Amino acid sequence: MKTKELELSRKIERRLEMIHAHTKLGKTVRSVIEEFNVSLGTYYYWYPRYVKMGIFGLFDSKRGPKNLITKLAAILCPKLLRPPSAIKR
Repeated sequence: MKTKELELSRKIERRLEMIHAHTKLGKTVRSVIEEFNVSLGTYYYWYPRYVKMGIFGLFDSKRGPKNLITKLAAILCPKLLRPPSAIKR
């Protein structure tokens, strides 16, 4: 468990360093993405999240439905949309 936490903190620290290299040190985005060996899309994925949520925006977010309605729809819709011949009796 400790290694996962350590790995996560390194990822967050690296993302923060990448953003600060541009915002605080005044480096161009091009030089930052080359220095950190990331794509332009990766930089522009993390930067707005950091601006909006601060350091918490740099954490990996959970994938999948965000609320109960979406979760239920994902479970029930495939069952409701099956043809009558596929229903077990």
